[in-house]
Formats: sequence, structure tokens, C-alpha cells
Amino acid sequence: MNFGTVASKGISLPIAMRCKGLKISLIKLVLKNIPGALAKASSVIAKYNINILSSILNAPSAGPKATMISFIDYTKSRAPLDVVIEELKDSDVVLDVEVIKPQLPELIVNVLTYPLLCLDVRCILIHITGMSEMLRYLYSRFGSAAKALMYYAGYSSAKGMIGELKKVKEAEKIDILRACLQLFQACGYGRFEILYSKLKPVNILIRAYDLFECEPFRGRMEEANSHFFRGILAGVVEAITGEEVIALEDKCIAKGDPFCQFIITRRIK
Repeated sequence: MNFGTVASKGISLPIAMRCKGLKISLIKLVLKNIPGALAKASSVIAKYNINILSSILNAPSAGPKATMISFIDYTKSRAPLDVVIEELKDSDVVLDVEVIKPQLPELIVNVLTYPLLCLDVRCILIHITGMSEMLRYLYSRFGSAAKALMYYAGYSSAKGMIGELKKVKEAEKIDILRACLQLFQACGYGRFEILYSKLKPVNILIRAYDLFECEPFRGRMEEANSHFFRGILAGVVEAITGEEVIALEDKCIAKGDPFCQFIITRRIK
């Protein structure tokens, strides 16, 4: 049941961008949600030799409007940016245009994507170094109590995460678990594969690569470091199967293993 384990360079989200030595702006185009609108607006940008560096498009299937937010490099533009913006506004597919200039001489931040949503649920981004410092402090200061707290924090948060996935009618339980892991991968948690799965009684083996919780501690710990994510796994499997389970990490990159590995089994009462 291997999936999502091919190495990838990933993608840089259009959240912020360095702009040293370049003329970079952030533009938001509100378009008619019709076929060809994006191509028509992009052709105006291309006509003036402006390069789209990074972009995100949101076009609800049932909505009348689509939104395109892009970092653009107009260093070699054939006309001032104001001229380009006016032509975009005059287009019959463009409903509105908003422009953000760099907030610092070498940095522009995307303030137009707030709030971030995933499946209509608000999300936040947390820098992995910030997460590692938080965990390092908690574990060094409060020891096993902090580890237990993180486990149950992950466990309690997991059931809300899969609420929408469980609403899918006639979905197999193992497919829901697989979709959860793919959603975690899409959110940057790591890359995952299910090596073995038995759902009654529960006996599941999951392997994680580059797990966010353990990556900052790679090779520096004497014991497995994932408490939050293994709690998430326990909560997810329990919500899917209806059985009380426990998740254990028997391999971990924090203690020098090539991957993190989790065994989820039915809790013995």
C-alpha cells in the first residue's frame, strides 16, 4: 500500500518572497469564473514582459467569481505597472485588481490570503524551527509529563480533523485512513506509507519519512521523539474504527533511524 513516498523538492507557498534587486509586487485579480478568464488576464501580463513568479488560484465550482493572487516581477516591464493595472481593469473578465508593494526593501509579504482554509476549515502555518524549539523546551522542562500532554493533545485534535472525510458515503475505512495520511502529507507533516493494516482487531503499521515533529532532532536523541503525531494517529484510527487504540513509535529519525515507524494496536483494557 505504498503511496506518496517518492522524493520531492516540494513547493514554495506564495506567502512571502525576497525581492532584492528586483521590482516585485503582489497582485490580486478578481475574475469572472468562466473558461478562458485566467488565460485572458495572464496574456495582458505577458504582453508587457512581466513574469509571474508564484501564484494561487481559487475558483469555486458554483461561484461567479475566481481569485488569482500572484507575485509578479516587472523589472523588465515594457510599461509602468500602473499602465498594466489599468489595462487589466479594462478587461471584460477582470472585476477588480489590488496591488501590494514590498513592505521592506528586500521583502514582500502576501497579506491577501488570510484566512488560510483547508476543506473550509481555517488553518495556520507554523515554522518547523519554532515547533522544534517549543518541543525542546517542553520536554527538557517538564519531561514525561509534557510528552504525555502532547500525545493527548494530538489524540484529541485528530477526531475533528477527519470529520469531513468520514461524511463520505460508502468509503472503506482503510481508504479514509489513507486519505487522512495524504491530507497530512499535503499539509507538510511528512510522507507516509501503510505497510500493514488489519482493522479488526486493529493492527496497523505506518511508516513516516521526514516527519515534522522529529526532523529538527534528526540523529540527536536517544529515544523516539514523536508524541504529538503518534497521538494524532491514535485519534484518527480510533475515530475510523470505533476501537480504543494506542500508537507506539518503534523507529525514529530523531534517534538515527532512516524513518519513523508507528504501530497502532487495540488498547488492552
